[in-house]
Amino acid sequence: MINNRIGSIIRNFRLSRTMTQEQLADKIGASSGYIGNIERGNINITIKTLNRIAEACETDFVDLIKIGSTEDEANAKILALLLTKEPSERRRALNVLVEMFRIDP
Repeated sequence: MINNRIGSIIRNFRLSRTMTQEQLADKIGASSGYIGNIERGNINITIKTLNRIAEACETDFVDLIKIGSTEDEANAKILALLLTKEPSERRRALNVLVEMFRIDP
């Protein structure tokens, strides 16, 4: 179900920002219960609300949606975390993974 997938994307991104549901709710002018319902996939949200969530998480709407492009939960969490970092930090993370798996970038 698409609502569950969107909710999972939002939860992963919110957690990667070490933000509580209450903090996100405050930033978008909603209740924490509303955020909880979104994250559980219980309700439909508008593109406008999704965009407000992206802005509250200090990211681009498209980047938020990119997290949902993978069906693997671990990949989604990794991507959510990386999108919160500066390019130099992402490059450093890549270097760690390259060394860890001994692969060519």
